[in-house]
Amino acid sequence: MTSVLPSADAGRNPVRLSIVFILLPLLLVVVSLVDAQGDDSLRVSYIDVGQGDSILLHASDGTDVLIDGGIRSAGPTVVAYLQSEGIDDIDVMVVSHGHADHVGGLIDVLRSTIPVSSVVYNGDPCSTTTCLDFFAETQNRGLTPTLAKVGQSHSWGAVDALVLNPQLALKGDQNEDSVVLLITYDDRRFLFTGDDRLLYGADHLGAGDPRGGRCAEGGSSWQQVQLQR
Repeated sequence: MTSVLPSADAGRNPVRLSIVFILLPLLLVVVSLVDAQGDDSLRVSYIDVGQGDSILLHASDGTDVLIDGGIRSAGPTVVAYLQSEGIDDIDVMVVSHGHADHVGGLIDVLRSTIPVSSVVYNGDPCSTTTCLDFFAETQNRGLTPTLAKVGQSHSWGAVDALVLNPQLALKGDQNEDSVVLLITYDDRRFLFTGDDRLLYGADHLGAGDPRGGRCAEGGSSWQQVQLQR
């Protein structure tokens, strides 16, 4: 399904939105944003990891952000998808929280030949073998994970990210301390919530509301908010 989204301002160019349902074992859905000239695009891929989440953001400038990896047995699926898409490096690996159905599949990514430049996590201590194994692999890679804290802003190539959670004082609950990111590309926004059960409204997001995203909980059964100006 492909549609052109009307601009709220007459002077702006429309953006083409493509939502493609893939009947393959590796992928649930792809959301693509392409400007009217076709020069810039952001591809958001929801990888089918069964339980938990794994989401790849690929921008046309080559920026790649991988958010979570599903359960440990999903690792080969995540790696296979990255390789099938020709992803030659991961600029940012985001671990929303340390539960096995989010961090497990990332172990195989770290053990693969795909370079990883940085890792972002919520700061909660590990309590499972899977989580401990993940951080052991970051050490093997020579990576020092960076703490995400509310209010931080990052520019990852063409992708801008605002951290909405965890709070400055961690709650000590992996779900509630999930890394919540508001991703902005051009004037489109995605909200990625990990397993944070809080509902983020306009008061949390500032002016306006997120134009697309993944709702909290529910495993890999994704929920997509309509993208429109």
